[in-house]
Amino acid sequence: MSEGVVTLSGRIQNLRGRQRATEAKKLLRGVRSVINQMVLLPPQRKNDLLTLDVEQALTQNSATESYQIIVSVKDSIAHLGGTMDSHAERRLADLVNAGVAGIVEVDNRIEVEPKQYRPDEELAADIRGLIAASPRLEDTSVDAAVSESNAVLNGVVGHSAPKSSSSR
Repeated sequence: MSEGVVTLSGRIQNLRGRQRATEAKKLLRGVRSVINQMVLLPPQRKNDLLTLDVEQALTQNSATESYQIIVSVKDSIAHLGGTMDSHAERRLADLVNAGVAGIVEVDNRIEVEPKQYRPDEELAADIRGLIAASPRLEDTSVDAAVSESNAVLNGVVGHSAPKSSSSR
């Protein structure tokens, strides 16, 4: 680190790992900015196999398994389409796809059309998915409970950064 600027270098196989490295370094005390020069070297896979990997990742994730997402992959770029009920669901689809080895970019064209009412368990699943995907909350024991559309987060965090980011 030089004058509060961290430069990341090296090789990494998936987009989400590259994103998480940047996010994690921003949490360090004294860091003003992060320059991510990590080279994305995903395994070379055919588009149809990557499409299957993306679809499988979405169905195996408990927060995204019920989503109706149209997936196609071209030149290792995942193209997502469809309609969802919330921006949190749309963001989770991004995060899950960025974790698929071989995907170098996610083109998320999912449209958000909120429902008038969402069941508490659906809201809780979205919140838990966002908590699990957040590097700020990675080593914490935070859980979400939703009752009558009001979310309450409970748990223990090691310092104030996770607490403030979880309450946004």
